[in-house]
Amino acid sequence: MPSLKAFGRRWNIASDDFVFPEISEGFIRLAWVAVTCGIFAYHNPFNCKSISWFIYVMILVGLNIITAILCFTLAAFSARGSILESDARKHVTTMIYVRLPVLLIEFIWTVFTTAFVFRVFGEEDFCYFIYGMRVTVLLEWVLIFSVFFGVFVVFNPHGDRRIDPAMIETNYWRKRLRLCKVGADSEMRNALDDIATLMASFFVGHDFVLSDIVSGLLLVVHSPHTVVNESKVLSARPPMPFWMLLPENLATVSRFLDLATAVYGWPSYMFNNLGCMPWIRLFRRLQCCRTCRGEELVSIESDNCCSCHTSAFILESALEHTDLAFVSFRNKLYLTPFVVLTDHQTHSIVITIRGSASIMDLITDLSLNSELFSVNVDSDPILRQDTTLDNGEVRVHRGMLNAASYVNETLKANRVLEDLLVLNPNYQIVVCGHSLGAGIGALLTLLLKQQYPNIRCYSFSPPGCVISKNGMKEMENHVLSVIVGDDLVPRISYQSLFRLKKKIDREVYSTSKAKYEILIKGFFKLFFSSHWKLHDTDSTDTETRDSRCLIEDGQSARSSYGSSDDPPPIEEHEVDENEKNEVITDSFRVQLYPPGRLAHFSCIDDNIELRWIEPEFLSDIQLTGSIVADHFPYRMRRVIKKASEDHTLNLTSVVSSG
Repeated sequence: MPSLKAFGRRWNIASDDFVFPEISEGFIRLAWVAVTCGIFAYHNPFNCKSISWFIYVMILVGLNIITAILCFTLAAFSARGSILESDARKHVTTMIYVRLPVLLIEFIWTVFTTAFVFRVFGEEDFCYFIYGMRVTVLLEWVLIFSVFFGVFVVFNPHGDRRIDPAMIETNYWRKRLRLCKVGADSEMRNALDDIATLMASFFVGHDFVLSDIVSGLLLVVHSPHTVVNESKVLSARPPMPFWMLLPENLATVSRFLDLATAVYGWPSYMFNNLGCMPWIRLFRRLQCCRTCRGEELVSIESDNCCSCHTSAFILESALEHTDLAFVSFRNKLYLTPFVVLTDHQTHSIVITIRGSASIMDLITDLSLNSELFSVNVDSDPILRQDTTLDNGEVRVHRGMLNAASYVNETLKANRVLEDLLVLNPNYQIVVCGHSLGAGIGALLTLLLKQQYPNIRCYSFSPPGCVISKNGMKEMENHVLSVIVGDDLVPRISYQSLFRLKKKIDREVYSTSKAKYEILIKGFFKLFFSSHWKLHDTDSTDTETRDSRCLIEDGQSARSSYGSSDDPPPIEEHEVDENEKNEVITDSFRVQLYPPGRLAHFSCIDDNIELRWIEPEFLSDIQLTGSIVADHFPYRMRRVIKKASEDHTLNLTSVVSSG
């Protein structure tokens, strides 16, 4: 970093990225030479009818030895200096210019050698171990194509990024997403354009390459400057409805987590139930050509002909087929799979919504622009007691709101909830979901609350989907969010990613170590205990580390895209009447928070700690080894089960002592 400039353009690689590739290539070429020499040692080449082939192969051997020497030399130059000391590696470009003609000569000579060894020119068999020579030449082609593939990977279509970076970056991401637009409708194309603008606003004005980001992340992970903000942990359990109380209601929470997991269908069932017998049980429940035989007892949309997802859902949730009321596995933009059922175990009518499991779900998740959602405070007796709230608009996640509206309209069109309430008048309406499904479920709860004021929502690992005082207050009385450990999804937002980017910036500027050293020691420290240090002893001066900035032309980038150190959220009073229906631009990108009351479970010394937190507790991404594992349902199941067992043991000990 900065990215390498050679042959009149800028590349997706830095001058200090050649250490590992060139050392690897050098040893591979020496291995090729060793294999070739081994063939010569095993078969005397002078016993052949002609030794003209020997000249061809020996020239290839010489070219490989020269290239190996150039590789090791280039690696040595690339290893000089720290990440920012590009002047120490000024000879890297010179070595690349030297390598190019050698590579061209090697390519041309390999073509002639291949033609000769494979008798393209009609020569007779000139040696008794011709097949060994052919294998050697084929290995040479593998080497050459590997080099060409490496050049293709680091090729940068931008050229010089510093020419109109905003437009170049936006067009670059639009081209990357162009394949997804094939056969897409206008709504899909608009969503992809919004995502391209989002990605451009995040990367514009930066001279990062991938290895810089990886090195910066390793520095952040092992940084002594990282401090976890515990100020947003509530000291006492806040007032909340009785059904939210934890750990008293952990059994109910566990049940709805099972339902939120089951809606992922047969892949989730097979992953959570590894073994022959569970898979056999699923196979026995399949109904081949179900739609052809007309045996559809429940309204099922877009499942396959064998009803794989529905069968897996029934097994995973321990329900009967008759408990299902409506099943939809339609999966398009803003159309998320969901299941409506009657759960007699909890006396509930449950709407469970699937999380991200496809490219369409990912596009829905990345549609971060906000929408205005009307809130009627007078309809909620709890909110009506709060004199600080007025009827107004809640700003919410656009993609999730569109998906929630689709679920709501589908339920109304088929009168699903009305019919179920007639059959089960004393049952409670519950919405549950995991990941993307959790965010959609929370917004669906807001939509249904107007008609069903006692609706409840169990949201597991929810992403940010709501902002504003009205929205947060509204959610707190209807949505219980459960988060485990260092889960990445509830913490990920435009603002948190930007702050992480700034941390990477500071760490990269604070280190004097070479990139290859950071990568080796950083990855080693991830898995093993080590006394290696990645940070300099004098790098604790925050002001010094912040005095330089990696962002090129940062003020203009921030003014165009709102990329400040901490982009401020938009409250209702900041938007006038003329702006309410306008698309929020990147310069006003809002901070979206996870919904409702937030229950955070963390594992400490094999014990489960339950804390009630404020949304700001999740403002920063925690780079640990469990940020991905803590998001998956199987991990949440284990943690909630452990917490439930600990709570049961505590109750037993209290009763015994009493």
